[in-house]
Amino acid sequence: MPALLIGALLGCAEPPRFPSPDQVGRGVPDTWVYYQDPEGRLELAFPQYPSVARIGATTQVTAQTVGASFALVVTDPLSPDARTPRVAREVAATTLAKLDVERLPEPTDWDGLPGGLAWSLPDGEVRAGIAHDAAVVIVVRHAGDATPAFLGTFSGEPMVPTRVAVGPSDRVVRCPSRCGPDSGEVVLPGRILVASGLAGMIGHDRYRALGLRFDGAPTDEVRDALVRSVVGDAVPLEDAWTDGARRYRTGREQLWVRVAEGPHDVAVLVVLGQEQPAWAEQLLASLR
Repeated sequence: MPALLIGALLGCAEPPRFPSPDQVGRGVPDTWVYYQDPEGRLELAFPQYPSVARIGATTQVTAQTVGASFALVVTDPLSPDARTPRVAREVAATTLAKLDVERLPEPTDWDGLPGGLAWSLPDGEVRAGIAHDAAVVIVVRHAGDATPAFLGTFSGEPMVPTRVAVGPSDRVVRCPSRCGPDSGEVVLPGRILVASGLAGMIGHDRYRALGLRFDGAPTDEVRDALVRSVVGDAVPLEDAWTDGARRYRTGREQLWVRVAEGPHDVAVLVVLGQEQPAWAEQLLASLR
């Protein structure tokens, strides 16, 4: 899904019922990136790639842009007897205590999560509840019109792996999570092309795919420039491409890159992470 994103609160073991998938993502800017919990339980869109930090039994996902802050806090899976209003309130209280609020208002119901609570603050919103087997707190501050879009992206079940077209190309990939639109500049001598495609994030790891379409066949020059647009200054770890795939490194991250092309199009897919995530191999192989 970048620290950003609990009876009164949900106290039963029945899984939450969310709005239908066609209600998810409405009003979300195309530049936002979807983050998915590594366990595949939760998704939330952020205005940029968020930071992910591990603090005790919680994972904190945060993004800040133009003075606004977006946060998601998710606990480790709770045991069945811990999925109670008391535990959920304790998780919420820890986050609320850190906010500079003179007087905390009484909470109302969180429409997006049965049994959840919502606090409307002078500069933002806080949501807290139990979703699936985790306590969840979502905080958005100073975000103005972006607030409902951010909160609304949590109101759906995570997307099952789905084939998605890579921009204008005829290539497709099987996204392992909900993926939003993406674009990038492809720099060539004397001209700049704009490639478009998709991007997503699962835990610490990211993926993106960009494609181009041409009147004629794609050239080696264009193909190399498209790859450079996603790998940047990363250093290749293999001497040559093998079946359209190659591995790179930049700092502590590795990049697994795959290229596919047709008679009039070319696409590149990259997975970024410190170690290859479990879903990477299947995603890379899905580029066709």
